[in-house]
Amino acid sequence: MKRRNLAFYSTGLLFASALPLSAWADVGTSSISGTWQAGDKSTELVVEQTGDNVHMTEQSGGKTLFDYTCKSNGRDCNFKEEGKKATVSVYFNGPKLVEIRTFGNVVMKRRFGLKDNGKILEVEQMPITPPGKTETFLYAKQ
Repeated sequence: MKRRNLAFYSTGLLFASALPLSAWADVGTSSISGTWQAGDKSTELVVEQTGDNVHMTEQSGGKTLFDYTCKSNGRDCNFKEEGKKATVSVYFNGPKLVEIRTFGNVVMKRRFGLKDNGKILEVEQMPITPPGKTETFLYAKQ
């Protein structure tokens, strides 16, 4: 009788422990692909996730600020920002895409995450060099 209860308990425990793991496995699969517009309509982000590549374009006032394609493995990729040499690296930290851009002596970290069932893209912008205040921007899916 005890053996039967133990087997039932072990099976239940195994099933219960698999649920959080399956939920965790889906964390990094949410896609931030799409066209996103700032609340004041001054800035537009276009993000395309294809496999392990991330292509991002940011435009403001009809001008392209930057446009890059980089693998989401954290390695540096070269691109041009405002016509000048820059580097970017992107990777996923759970469901959030992390971007680190270096432009001259400026290093900026941004984290992109979805809110409101994927209708809002929240962008946390954290100046690394020179140090500065973290700002949060919200973009609506177009």
